[in-house]
Amino acid sequence: SIIVINLFVILKTQSLQGFLVFGVGALVVLNLYLKDRYSKSISVGVLACSLLSLLLFGLGILNQGPLARFLHTPTIVLREFYWGAGIDMVKANPLFGFGYDSYGDYYRMFRSPGSILDFGPELASDAAHNVFIDIAVNGGLPLLIIYCGLLGVVLFSAVKFIKRETGF
Repeated sequence: SIIVINLFVILKTQSLQGFLVFGVGALVVLNLYLKDRYSKSISVGVLACSLLSLLLFGLGILNQGPLARFLHTPTIVLREFYWGAGIDMVKANPLFGFGYDSYGDYYRMFRSPGSILDFGPELASDAAHNVFIDIAVNGGLPLLIIYCGLLGVVLFSAVKFIKRETGF
């Protein structure tokens, strides 16, 4: 019932990203289930189809491929502007960043002219809408490296745990 409620909330909030994250998670669980219950070859086939689907979605979000007209929405364009401003902020102060919750204070200084032309001068944001860019803006590249290291440890531990398990 929790899955149904979550999908309902994702649908009502019109979160394309929510459906994408749900789909990736569901495919991971399905792949592990098929590998355990049936055969590795079926699991590999599902994994190959999943990776192809992920590639098509990724290309569509980047305004390429057959799904581009459905997935490259104005919110994606906005995110591209937010990411660009964040990357420019990191380039301006790569060692220490600008401090926590500072993205919104500096956004207008680092935004591109295209964002003003496409969305007007009132456009503002308090986040880069990308965790990695936000962390680098807040604390510089050293903090980003530490964060990526922690993610690597968690990923390594998760893979190690999944491989150690004998059943689904």
